[in-house]
Amino acid sequence: MSDKKSIIIAVAHRTGVALVDVAIDAGAVSVRASLDCTGVIALAHGGGCLYALIDDAALRVISLDGRLSIVAEKKLRSAGSIAADDARVCIGADGALIVLGLDLSERGRVTLIPDWPLAHDKNAHHIILHKDTAYLLDNIEQPVYVFRVDIADPALPRIVERHEWSDTYAHLAAQWLFPDEEKWIVAMTTSGMFGEEHRLYEFGPDLPEGKLQYFTNFRRICAPHSESGTLEVEGRPVLGVLPGPPVWSMTRIASHNDSAITGFEYGLIKWWLDGESLEFSPELVPAPSFNVDEFFATRFVMRRQGDIVAIAPHEGALLAIAECGETARILREIDLRDIGIENVFDVIIVASEGR
Repeated sequence: MSDKKSIIIAVAHRTGVALVDVAIDAGAVSVRASLDCTGVIALAHGGGCLYALIDDAALRVISLDGRLSIVAEKKLRSAGSIAADDARVCIGADGALIVLGLDLSERGRVTLIPDWPLAHDKNAHHIILHKDTAYLLDNIEQPVYVFRVDIADPALPRIVERHEWSDTYAHLAAQWLFPDEEKWIVAMTTSGMFGEEHRLYEFGPDLPEGKLQYFTNFRRICAPHSESGTLEVEGRPVLGVLPGPPVWSMTRIASHNDSAITGFEYGLIKWWLDGESLEFSPELVPAPSFNVDEFFATRFVMRRQGDIVAIAPHEGALLAIAECGETARILREIDLRDIGIENVFDVIIVASEGR
């Protein structure tokens, strides 16, 4: 049982950023502060500040105070992601991983693909920070890459691991860490005329080239250009995931007949390492608010503070608050349209109040 009574969630949406007060168990949801702008790409929180990548009149990273007033900003040429901790801000921008101080002053950078013809546009779209290491996913143009970057010296960040794929319509969907085991998991999807494939790769000191740990598919088996055939659905796609243990991800289960999908059930499953195997819980913790008619989500944002997790489908208006420890349960579900918010791009828990 959580000891938190309410949380403040920063929500990036189509027309700005809002700080939203949410009572965890029940009660009113209200907007505490808002910033009107367009083009919010992503949010990060660290050192008591909120950071946002914004592409409106000019592409830039900004820092915001508790009233969502702009404190500092840095202009960029191109950008894809942002992450922060209590010591620094890291952005995938201008074809590099750029390390900033909490005041947005640049400390150092490393170009991701020096020999790329348009290197300034090859930006990581997702970053995890753990201790003095940054883990990057890069989906901008083919091939796609993952990077592990040493940022212990912010003036001289170093790429210490790099892997690439050129699969058909490859997309790096998610990543997470098992720090105690020194393992790094990367989720990739590929797609074609017959459906999708979902793969999980494991990297670590004993797996320098990576290992395919999990494979699932969602495909139609039939002759090309034919409408006949059967539908084959297996496994649990990773649609969103927490970056570290306990690792919970959003997934969906399809109900279908021989030739058509008849519906989806969305919910949470847990992942863990059992020796050399990557395992997941067979039971789904349902998220009922996501199982509405004609709803189909391929990506969820999941942000944690302690065991409390905020979950939102990308570009949707629904928000679930969950408790995700060794077990998981949905605490409440919110339709953000009730407070004038929709088309959500990112959410992040920035503060909490105890009981």
